[in-house]
Amino acid sequence: MACSFQSCKKDPIAKTISYDYLIFGTIYGECGGPDCVTLYKLENGKLYKNNNRTYPKLTQQYAGVYTELSYDKFNYVKDLPDYFPEDFLKQSEQFIGCPDCVDQGGYFVEFGKGDYRKNWMVDMSTANIPKTLHTFIDKLREKMELLK
Repeated sequence: MACSFQSCKKDPIAKTISYDYLIFGTIYGECGGPDCVTLYKLENGKLYKNNNRTYPKLTQQYAGVYTELSYDKFNYVKDLPDYFPEDFLKQSEQFIGCPDCVDQGGYFVEFGKGDYRKNWMVDMSTANIPKTLHTFIDKLREKMELLK
């Protein structure tokens, strides 16, 4: 915990947002091979890996083909939704920063709750995205490394 003379604040984790599922991972458009689209889905207390290598479209819900992963892998990422900021849901743009614009790849995030679905492509450089998303994107990057 970092403290200053004026205040003492905990790490700013957004209030936990209720969700039905959360899809997250990395995408690379100018790519060949199995690692061009690496997506995972958290749903009903389980983690699934996507086997569909189709690049996502922001105009529709991602149609993944999922295989359930081990409970150990789920434990690596089960807290990721705790870092999901409400500001994501307030974003009017689905492209945040310039994901994959210069072949650097990007992050894909899809949120589902009831009939509500929204997805985003996010720049891998936090310098190009709003500060309110930094903690979540940093955690996403960390979780993707753990799942390798």
